[in-house]
Amino acid sequence: MGWGTLYGVGLGPGDAELLTLRAFRVLSQVPVIFYPACGGREGGFALDILQRAFECVPMLGADGSPARGDAIHERCRPLSTSMPRGADAERPHWTAAAEIVADVLRSGQDAAFITEGDPLLYSTFIHLQTALAERCPEARVEIIPGVSSITAAAARTAFPLAIGDERIAVLPATYDPDALERLLDTFDSVVLLKVSRVLDRVLTILERRGWLANAVFVERCGTPGERIVTDVASLRGQRVDYFSLLLVRK
Repeated sequence: MGWGTLYGVGLGPGDAELLTLRAFRVLSQVPVIFYPACGGREGGFALDILQRAFECVPMLGADGSPARGDAIHERCRPLSTSMPRGADAERPHWTAAAEIVADVLRSGQDAAFITEGDPLLYSTFIHLQTALAERCPEARVEIIPGVSSITAAAARTAFPLAIGDERIAVLPATYDPDALERLLDTFDSVVLLKVSRVLDRVLTILERRGWLANAVFVERCGTPGERIVTDVASLRGQRVDYFSLLLVRK
């Protein structure tokens, strides 16, 4: 029996209606759906998006008939995605996760690993894909792209990311402060991800350059808890969600 295929499926940033038709088709038909579970705990953001998507548009089973919600849930399995610090700590963790997935693929079954956003943009799927390729190079992997929080947030706020020959940078706000300031000076538009832990520091940098009025803050884009703030200075001292970003133009 040949190996099954692993599909890395991007679910988008949180709006269930942003799933692609291909993502719907694959998730309707694969017998196993792995979802990222921190510490192996059940539930999580990606699974929540999947469940809300099913409520919006009934998925089809392998025979083309509507798939029941409980049948979708029965096919979902948590895959521990704890993030140990350091490359040496990460390797055994992801090797173990890859072996769990490989056991399914060896049996000839297809499987999917769902992730919020896009599978190849700051995603846990990248670690799984790398470990699986090292452990089982014969395993087939296909990527189904998802709408990123970057483009979704820009759409929600009508924020032009780049015009003509303008340059755009995407980087974590936790970047080295000096390097961050240089990049802000170099690019016309900057998307700052992972701002929750360093928001006040970033606001100070933007204020020093007089760019606070050119920034927009978006939290949990596309979810029921979405928050958009154009007066970003008002965020100083606030605790914000991990799934937050800043869009900045000069």
